[in-house]
Amino acid sequence: MSDSRVSKSFRITAGIMSVMMLVIMLLSSLYIASETDHECTGDECPVCSCLDQCDNTLHQAYDGTVMLIAVVPFFLLLFSVISTTSELSDETLVSVKVRMNN
Repeated sequence: MSDSRVSKSFRITAGIMSVMMLVIMLLSSLYIASETDHECTGDECPVCSCLDQCDNTLHQAYDGTVMLIAVVPFFLLLFSVISTTSELSDETLVSVKVRMNN
């Protein structure tokens, strides 16, 4: 495989992982927000167990290393897409007033 194909597949994989990590963080925080006032059944409450897992996930994500791994490639991919699309021009022959003689 050539280097450009490897780097392109790496960027795609990094972008997918970044989006997945952001979705996991968003869903975890939404679950915590929606279940904070639940009816607790005691020591082995399944909702409390899920809340603990979501809390652990968010603490690991906010540790810094996971954020660095997940968010930075996402923003790099976003900036590369924006810079690529800004290079593409919306100019047409009519907009630049090119006369086409037959």
